[in-house]
Amino acid sequence: MSNVTAPPDLTAAGSPETIIEFLYYAPLKKVTKYEQDLVITRDAEVTRFLDRFFKQVEQWLGHSIIKKVILVIVSKDTGKTLERWVFNLEPHTGPAQLDKLQLKIQSSLKQLKATIPIFPEIKEPTVFNLLAVAKDETADPADGTPEKWVDAHPHAIPADIRDQTALRGFNTSDTKLDMNVVYMDQ
Repeated sequence: MSNVTAPPDLTAAGSPETIIEFLYYAPLKKVTKYEQDLVITRDAEVTRFLDRFFKQVEQWLGHSIIKKVILVIVSKDTGKTLERWVFNLEPHTGPAQLDKLQLKIQSSLKQLKATIPIFPEIKEPTVFNLLAVAKDETADPADGTPEKWVDAHPHAIPADIRDQTALRGFNTSDTKLDMNVVYMDQ
């Protein structure tokens, strides 16, 4: 018989109204991936956006068109960038052993989850955006690249008010992923 206990479910303290408000505005569900408990959205619109974006990223990666994906957290009221999560993608050659790859991804997720509490608490309404950064200015519609890339705001945080943390990355058989988080030092 195993003495392993299941991880606790998400909990929130407070009045029933506060709990309902939290659950209403944070439609999340817990999933386990790479032996890590994670929360993902249940919001259908956000899920469709993410599915479209990552389907396109997968295609671009297959054609070596992009060099990074960036997640930005932006103040809904001011438009100021509060956090900028950069996922650098580099070509990598060499075999990737599935068991070692899964352990590296698990380790990266564990570090990512442990790092979040060190960032300053965001106390304002926010929105997020995802950016894909091209390797060069050339675009070939045959590769699935739009004929014209749309230039997006880079969402850089000025050097005098930011801090940053490098996180563990991993290699697949053809791509190396490194992570770096730049955040507003409040």
